[in-house]
Amino acid sequence: MSDRPVMSAEEAATFLGMSKKTVLRAFHGCEIKGYRLSLAPKSPVVLYTESVALFDRRRKERQGAAIESNGV
Repeated sequence: MSDRPVMSAEEAATFLGMSKKTVLRAFHGCEIKGYRLSLAPKSPVVLYTESVALFDRRRKERQGAAIESNGV
């Protein structure tokens, strides 16, 4: 564990405006850093707030680049 600020997958989903399932997919794909509270496969995931914010910035940058490439 760490002293870094953390949030639950549910909180991250609300912050990002996406489903918890999508947030967990990003966690499992190593796009958002965090950890499980135990070794059990269904154990709750805790995400680093800084990593969630970075994921959000990158996502918005990709969306902006996609809009620009479409000539909008």
